[in-house]
Amino acid sequence: MISALISATALGQSLLAAHLLARRVSHSNVYWPLAMFFLANAVAQFCFIVREPQFLGADPVSLSQLTLFKLLVELTLPPLFWMYVRELTSEHSRGARTTDIWHFVVPLLPGVLLALVLTKLSSATEPSFIDQLNGVLNLAALAQFCIYVAFMMRRLKRYRRKLMDLFASTTKFELRWFRWALGLISLGVALELSAEVLNAMYQIPNPYKPWNDLLRVVLIWFFAVWGLRQRPDLRIEIIKSNPEGTVSAKYEKSALTRDQLAEVSIKIRAALEEAKGYRDPALSLRSLADQIKVLPNYVSQALNMEINETFFDYVNGLRVTEAMILLRDTDKTVLAISSEVGFNSRSSFYAAFKKQTGKTPTTYRNAQLSSQ
Repeated sequence: MISALISATALGQSLLAAHLLARRVSHSNVYWPLAMFFLANAVAQFCFIVREPQFLGADPVSLSQLTLFKLLVELTLPPLFWMYVRELTSEHSRGARTTDIWHFVVPLLPGVLLALVLTKLSSATEPSFIDQLNGVLNLAALAQFCIYVAFMMRRLKRYRRKLMDLFASTTKFELRWFRWALGLISLGVALELSAEVLNAMYQIPNPYKPWNDLLRVVLIWFFAVWGLRQRPDLRIEIIKSNPEGTVSAKYEKSALTRDQLAEVSIKIRAALEEAKGYRDPALSLRSLADQIKVLPNYVSQALNMEINETFFDYVNGLRVTEAMILLRDTDKTVLAISSEVGFNSRSSFYAAFKKQTGKTPTTYRNAQLSSQ
């Protein structure tokens, strides 16, 4: 009964989130995969509810067929969430693609075949064998989750590298809530996998069922809250400032000569190093381009081909260099120094400082005082 109540809660959350996302017209190509994700999850939660004995009784055939249907629906969840992540982190508004169908056909085809086999054999097969077939399909679903988690982690890593070409401060754009979400998904997958192993080897019932049910509700709530809050505003900046492709392919048709690139790099150094433009906490590649009256793509090209650094590393390197001087020669607090040199958060200052010096700001200051 408790499991049914938890599933009903998750069902309500999913339907509400799907409804709100489907109503969004702006950037619909980003939101429709997530809306479909919640809708599919609502169907899966409904299957959890009707599996209770008061609905289907103890008929093993009906239970196994419903379990197979639930698993087939759950196989659509990872591709749908992957499509949402892809569209949210994409430079171009492309929406659904013809190749997306393979994300659903490849995992669903084995499941459909197993369902057909089970339908033919269920009347003459013992429930234990039916449960083994369900277990095989369940393990396949868990493996699919693991594969898509790896895909999304790789996508987020590439997305962060892209941000470093455009912004000096990337904290508010990094979609860190995805990492928490993927961590919760990984925990759920680990619990499900261990439960399947215990059941297959020792016929031990799932000892994690209450925790799995609770984790399922937490995940749906987490996805709903952040999915509804997330806006793809970054795409406009990326389209204007960073054409798609690798650094070499990005500039192979550029009209700039080496001498012109050198002139652009001189302007960049003058604006950032001499005028200390790096102190602006809202500094971006586009704002720098507007300041020196150069196209953003040319600024990016000069940074990568002349200065040989990403925009992020170059600006934060200048900030850390000045912070080192202030830590050594003044008694200002670490927080005041981080704000003065352009960092908009303490955590980003500590991360950049330790990356460049191998020490925290406080450790660096104490070492300098000791040497003096």
